Amino acid sequence: MTRELVRRTAGKKAQVLDSVGWCEETLIPGYETRVLDGFHLRGTEHRIKETRSLRATPLPGQCLAVLDPQRHLLVDIYAELSAEHMAEALKNHARHVRQRRYLKHRRGSKKPPPKRTGRKSHVSTAQVLATRRRRE
Repeated sequence: MTRELVRRTAGKKAQVLDSVGWCEETLIPGYETRVLDGFHLRGTEHRIKETRSLRATPLPGQCLAVLDPQRHLLVDIYAELSAEHMAEALKNHARHVRQRRYLKHRRGSKKPPPKRTGRKSHVSTAQVLATRRRRE
């Protein structure tokens, strides 16, 4: 429920910010950036004054927040996660990354590999030790 509330609110606020043209310059030109912030939520976290007298506390676990730095907007949250669920959430979030945009340029080596001298083939250490043991 928390996640859906954050996502809906972020979507509406993003539309308003875009309609008035308020958006900071991108951190990396040409790229859509997000900031992931993970933290551990203890069962004894400080709460607002009105809820301090209640015995209920937040469930302990991991929390992952996703921030849009251009709009200064929390766009998604994964709350009250076990370590396994947090790992799954990170994998799920990583699936949406367009890796082709971040690949390095394919170019050859800067200089040719050095010419091999001496033996023509590779000799493993195990072969050398086995040969010595046979001679002994």
